[in-house]
Amino acid sequence: MRKRPLLLAAALTTGLLTALPAATASAAPSGLAGDFNGDGYRDVAVSAVCTDVGSASCAGAVVVLYGSSSGVSATKKAVITQNSPGVPGTAESSDLFGSSLASGDLDRDGYSDLVVGSSGESIGDRDGVGSGTVLWGSKSGLSGGKGLPSRPRSPSGAASRVASPPGTSTATATRT
Repeated sequence: MRKRPLLLAAALTTGLLTALPAATASAAPSGLAGDFNGDGYRDVAVSAVCTDVGSASCAGAVVVLYGSSSGVSATKKAVITQNSPGVPGTAESSDLFGSSLASGDLDRDGYSDLVVGSSGESIGDRDGVGSGTVLWGSKSGLSGGKGLPSRPRSPSGAASRVASPPGTSTATATRT
């Protein structure tokens, strides 16, 4: 009688499965490249490099279009400038915030982060040396920021060469 053990096993399994408490679902970062808010859909960051911010011409901005099951939409977007809360620096004319963009999970929290270049940024008395800013991914999308250190310049104005072992980087960002 082979049917009895199968029926008994099915009844026991069904009983055990229905007796287990249901776990509450919680949102977790998707780990998907380009997913800044961890909802499982890729997001798109677009440079608006010569956007005026207030009275600062060509200060620059980054427009983030958040993805959904139906794709990206202009209704679910964020416009980020150097005047946005938590972003270091101040929007100034010709900063060109957004002149370069790169994404990756820099702090390994499962949310993609965005590195934003500002090729026209002046630092101290050095005009147009450029800078980089990390915008951190989170459940609510990109927010806050961390300025990356800039290379020192030689008296001639050229970027100094910094020797690094192969496979390493001279700029690092840590979340604070």
